[in-house]
Amino acid sequence: MTELPQNVHDLLARLSENSRNELDLVRELGEAIRRADDQLLKEVRSVSMLHEIRRDAIVSELQHLAARLCALPAHGVLSEPLPAIAQAEADEEEEPMTVEPPANGGAGDWREAAQRIDAELQQYFAGEGPRH
Repeated sequence: MTELPQNVHDLLARLSENSRNELDLVRELGEAIRRADDQLLKEVRSVSMLHEIRRDAIVSELQHLAARLCALPAHGVLSEPLPAIAQAEADEEEEPMTVEPPANGGAGDWREAAQRIDAELQQYFAGEGPRH
C-alpha cells in the first residue's frame, strides 16, 4: 500500500507536466494564428492598394479618352448643303409633307425605317476618314 501514494504522486506530476506542455502548445498555436492573420491582413491591404492604383489608372485613361472624344477635330466646314438636305428643303417649299398611316392601322415597319436610316447615314458619312 505504500506504493499507492507514490503512484498517485507520479500520476499527478505527469498530469501537471502534460498540462504545461498542452498549455505551451495552445499558446504557440495562438501565436501562429495571430502571425497568419497579420500576414493575411498585409496581403489583403496590398491587393486592395494595387486594385485602387489600377482603378485610378483606368479612370484616368477613360477621362483622357472622353476629353479626346469631346475635342474631335472638325472635318472641314461644308460650304454647301448636303444633297439630301437641299432636296428636303426643296420638297418642303413645293408642298407640305403628309404622312399617311399604314393600311393595317398599326405602326410602320421598323425594318424599312432602319434601312432608310442606314442609307441616309451612308450618304452623310461616305467621305474619307476613320469610322468608329
